[in-house]
Amino acid sequence: MKYLKVDWKHTFPKEPLELFTELDDADMETRKVHIYPDGHRERADTILPDKDAELSYVPIPHSTRPSRYAPPCRLSRSATILR
Repeated sequence: MKYLKVDWKHTFPKEPLELFTELDDADMETRKVHIYPDGHRERADTILPDKDAELSYVPIPHSTRPSRYAPPCRLSRSATILR
């Protein structure tokens, strides 16, 4: 398992500020949590997806460099984010 935490620095009130993701050995999401500026959270996992969140159907890219179209963000990795 791999764990990612993204601190997304932006001013979009309807987009998450923090993204926590658990990846399996094939880089597929197994769990994720998005935390929004107003404090609400959306989560999804392989058993019980949230009504507003779902797991990706494709592997997460290996690059730690965001897309050139994405707003600036800071990417960090931690093994203690999701339990």
